[in-house]
Amino acid sequence: MAKTDDVATGGSGLRGAALKQLRRAQPSAAEQRARLLDGRAWEAFCADLAVAGKAVLDFPLEGAESEALRAEGFRYLLGLVRSGLFNALELAEPGSPRWIRNPDSQAKWGAENPDNQYLWARIDPHAAVRVFGERRNVYDFLLEVKEGHMQLGDDRVFTAVTAKDLHFDAAGRFSVLLAPEKPAGYDGDFVPLHPDGRYLQVRQYLLDWERETPASFFIERVGGAAPAALTAAAMAD
Repeated sequence: MAKTDDVATGGSGLRGAALKQLRRAQPSAAEQRARLLDGRAWEAFCADLAVAGKAVLDFPLEGAESEALRAEGFRYLLGLVRSGLFNALELAEPGSPRWIRNPDSQAKWGAENPDNQYLWARIDPHAAVRVFGERRNVYDFLLEVKEGHMQLGDDRVFTAVTAKDLHFDAAGRFSVLLAPEKPAGYDGDFVPLHPDGRYLQVRQYLLDWERETPASFFIERVGGAAPAALTAAAMAD
């Protein structure tokens, strides 16, 4: 069983640095621009979707439930595509952090806790961001500075704080500064950013979904230049 679980990690059995070695070589910006403008980038994307769909079709199924399971397989695949698009588009620009909810009831990725709500934001580990919102009556939440994804076996968690580590005003509002270094004279809640940090993840824990309201989370970059305009090379990436 352990061997099977190892192979399932990242789809290859590799973890951490060894898994990262499997990443595709990144073309130059000039080549990426050309790939987008002549259609090769889009064609490669569509070809990868076809390969993934063939994996669903080729999986051996028998019996009365095979048709329903095949349908569920394609629904699961589309959820993975949705998650991938979120990561490629909504989480592509670390200079403009924003929250996305992933996974959720329509986009599964495996290993999520059914009593959690997950939020992700891409960050620049060398720039300060502020996370703020209202606690409401959610049972608990966890804010993590991390790299990678557990499902791919390349995740590292550098810092994790829970609701009990933060300060709230009388209305339940909170504010956290995340930066490479704590500014002189700053006395509010602070979380250091690791140089390898790529994401902020929020895990909200609910014991009673009918009576608990998830906390609200907002994120903004502190200072810095406006994000660069989208280029053909960046879109191909």
